[in-house]
Amino acid sequence: MLKLYIEKSFDEDCAKCIIAALGDLEGMHKIYETNLTDNYISLDCSTEESILYDALKDEGFTISKIEHS
Repeated sequence: MLKLYIEKSFDEDCAKCIIAALGDLEGMHKIYETNLTDNYISLDCSTEESILYDALKDEGFTISKIEHS
C-alpha cells in the first residue's frame, strides 16, 4: 500500500479530480482513503511512481512524499 502526500491542501472537489486521474491508470487496484486533513491518499497499485507523479502533475497537483507500508 502507498500513501501519496499532496503538496497543497485539497478539498472534496479536488479529491474527486485526484481519484479520477489515478483511477484511469493501468495497474491501479484500489483507493482506500482520501484524508483531507493530512493531505494524503492511501492506495494499492502496481503503477510506477513516476507515472503517479505525472498523472497528478497533469491535474495541477504535486506529490510531496510517497510512503510505502
